[in-house]
Amino acid sequence: MRTCSVTDPRLSDNPPPSSALDPLLAAAAPDLPLVIYASLGHSVTLPCGGEPSRDVEWYFKQRGRSQWYLVAKLQAGALSPGRGFQERVQSFHGEKPGNYSIAISPVVYTNLGIYQCQYTDGTFISNVTLDILGHLS
Repeated sequence: MRTCSVTDPRLSDNPPPSSALDPLLAAAAPDLPLVIYASLGHSVTLPCGGEPSRDVEWYFKQRGRSQWYLVAKLQAGALSPGRGFQERVQSFHGEKPGNYSIAISPVVYTNLGIYQCQYTDGTFISNVTLDILGHLS
């Protein structure tokens, strides 16, 4: 299992290493699940990298549930947040081709779960488990 913690840098003298979300880490261990820990009320970035200039969707499901919900859809360069994520999700696709990472802010307890990034044709790119700092899984 790969893990990294994402916390508010104002609360720590030691911010998480920049390599924590490094795409090379994901490429080096693609079969290992990535778990990211975040603090309630703060921001978290969920990494996803793929082929440039593609349309991408992010989905979410809570652990123990079968229903997937749309977090956001990136189509023709425009980001459309899903229900419950309006004004809480942003994309980094414009900063670097193929960077489909999203940021969620503020993180709320119901955000705990599994996130999946995929092309709009259904081709899987990556998944990330979001856990809350201090929460016992």
